[in-house]
Amino acid sequence: MKTKHLFTLILWGLLLITPLRAQYTVDLFIPDSFTEGEFQAFALANNLQNTPRIFYIDVLPLNVPVYLEVTTQWARVGSATYQQLFWFKTKVYNSQRVYNDMLGTTVKLDQSDIDGALADEIRAKGKPTGSFNIYVKLFTADGVLRSEFQTTKEFINPSQTISISMPDLGSTQEIGSVLALWDQVEGIDRFEVKINYREDPNQSLEEALDAGTPLADNVSVGTATQVDLRTILQREWLAGQEIVFQVRAVLPAPGGNKYFYSQIINFFIRGQQTNQTQQLNQTLLALGQTLSGLLPPDLANQLLNGDMGQMTEILLDGQLVSTEELAALLLELQSDPDRVIRIIFEQ
Repeated sequence: MKTKHLFTLILWGLLLITPLRAQYTVDLFIPDSFTEGEFQAFALANNLQNTPRIFYIDVLPLNVPVYLEVTTQWARVGSATYQQLFWFKTKVYNSQRVYNDMLGTTVKLDQSDIDGALADEIRAKGKPTGSFNIYVKLFTADGVLRSEFQTTKEFINPSQTISISMPDLGSTQEIGSVLALWDQVEGIDRFEVKINYREDPNQSLEEALDAGTPLADNVSVGTATQVDLRTILQREWLAGQEIVFQVRAVLPAPGGNKYFYSQIINFFIRGQQTNQTQQLNQTLLALGQTLSGLLPPDLANQLLNGDMGQMTEILLDGQLVSTEELAALLLELQSDPDRVIRIIFEQ
């Protein structure tokens, strides 16, 4: 029995003279309420104590000699490659809650470094863009790494819109060329343009853009911010039509592409018929008289009126053809109608 009590006393004595090893932790807290301007000021600061108070670092246990190393890396929008923006190391201090504006004053800095070229690039954008990785490492005074923390803040500006400066809303444009001009968007993969015509003035611009088969269905124009809309049409527009179009920027992102959209612009194609259109209508009239018995009544009436109305797509053997090519073919059929074996009409 005496041996048991002696062993218990020795055990308690060892516990009293051998402190338990402290469990070190470090955490970084950035509230969701910070503004982009505040974060930009912090990310680009040469003098941290003059930045807005937007984060704090907690270390446990309290009141023990420690120091911190903090690294911020930046990746451009759409890129997975991070570059070091800045790094700093504090002097040894007694652990406590440290706000960013205490760094350099209450908690002295031992070393620091910032990539001036990257900082200038981010500063030129006017607000944070891309992705920021922030790493915090906690060391004891003797240089032993005890704990680490990492967080990422992304700024992809999902609410950004593209402003179209040409053509003017509701303007009248020539049929052969319509120049469109819009804002640049940083970090995107490409712009895409969607074009359609508006049949009914009671349609909203959105309804007109999405109706039927577009004249250009999200056609890529690369990163150009200026394009002649006539050159990217997949189907012809016609004199007198009201045209609607929209530009979207495509941003590659984890989990799928993200899109920034412009407003929808409408404009009118000058309504006077060209000589080519008049010739086509005359040819249609003559052909309608010859073939009217083989055609559905509605189509025959259109041909006999010399007007195909909103004819927006002309296919020959599945290939798009111009009005000039169609007129030439119809003239051949008009001169030799016996070449027409049968007509299949698809609505």
